[in-house]
Amino acid sequence: MENRSLALRHVSEALQLDSNGFHQAAFAKYLQSLHILTTYLNDLFIALGFSKMLEKNREVNQVLCMIHECSDRVSVIINNRESSTIQTKVQPSFAGSSSLTETSMIENTTSGKFSVFEKLQDENMKLLKNYQRRLEITNDKCIKTNLKLEFERRLAENAILAKKKYDIVSFVILAEL
Repeated sequence: MENRSLALRHVSEALQLDSNGFHQAAFAKYLQSLHILTTYLNDLFIALGFSKMLEKNREVNQVLCMIHECSDRVSVIINNRESSTIQTKVQPSFAGSSSLTETSMIENTTSGKFSVFEKLQDENMKLLKNYQRRLEITNDKCIKTNLKLEFERRLAENAILAKKKYDIVSFVILAEL
């Protein structure tokens, strides 16, 4: 039980670090949490054996849900890291392009809306449909909670990415004026 509470502390610290933008430190905390949780499951298996461990189904499922959530967060950090390195490679190319191309990237001339935010809206609708579909499939409260947290996290990440893209393009346009 001590390892489990330690892992919970690490997970809460990792979430706080992650939400404040300290992704490298959050990454390390998530990995520590994964290690502690898997060690806890292994110790539980060694101490109780397989059949008695299965009797603690609820506790095992909760630990597995935490492991799943930590591994998802690690994947998101890695994927965001890859997309941010791609953005930094693409960003300098904006400086040499014409302002017409830059404005067409953010503003749709027919609707007057910003395409970055249109894409965000489309992505969020896809996420909502996927969330609702997955929610209907399962009856487990732990999985439903994880789905809700994952959905909310992805919505927030999409909003942040759209804002960053908009800021990058509008900064380049203002710099040329």
